[in-house]
Amino acid sequence: MAYGAYRVDIIESEAGWGQRIDDSVFFLDKTAAKEWADAYNKQFNPPGPAPDWYMYACDPSNLVEVSEAQHKALKKKHLWKNELIKVK
Repeated sequence: MAYGAYRVDIIESEAGWGQRIDDSVFFLDKTAAKEWADAYNKQFNPPGPAPDWYMYACDPSNLVEVSEAQHKALKKKHLWKNELIKVK
């Protein structure tokens, strides 16, 4: 059986260097993922001109496959990528 989770990517952006995925956070519920991303961006990216370096959370448009054990762990709380890969 396949299990899915929504991935919110945290993007690092630096003038002259471009963008890259710095980390990811995983959720079972898309609404919770969107709310988390919105709160992250509100806290770390106030309105106004973008600085030379910043990080932002993408909308949770990525549904990814996770193991049954990872799915069970995500029922308790959202997990960062380094936490999710440790779940066996």
